[in-house]
Amino acid sequence: CGVYAVTIDGYVAYVGKSKNMLKTCFGHIARTVNKTPLSRRFYRVLFDAWINKHVVDCKVLETCPESALAEKEKEALLKFDPPLNTRMPNGPRDLGKMTLAKLMPILRKKVK
Repeated sequence: CGVYAVTIDGYVAYVGKSKNMLKTCFGHIARTVNKTPLSRRFYRVLFDAWINKHVVDCKVLETCPESALAEKEKEALLKFDPPLNTRMPNGPRDLGKMTLAKLMPILRKKVK
């Protein structure tokens, strides 16, 4: 169990929580490189990054017990302010017109 980040060139683009981070992260990367489902803006932007030779990766931010997942994810969302998350602690975010060109300049925080 824990909180993870999907990164582009090391910059945090998305933060999520999972009871099985390995399976969840592999799923994100597999959907990105396999172009399915491209109906979701999140995967369309990640696919564009991948085909344009950016490094799309998944990083473990923190492991924690299942009971702490929601709180740890909230902390990571506030810390990294990932632009591809639609559900943020301070309200929803619309990704309707998000593109790789719009995303790259607003990626701010790197994870090691």
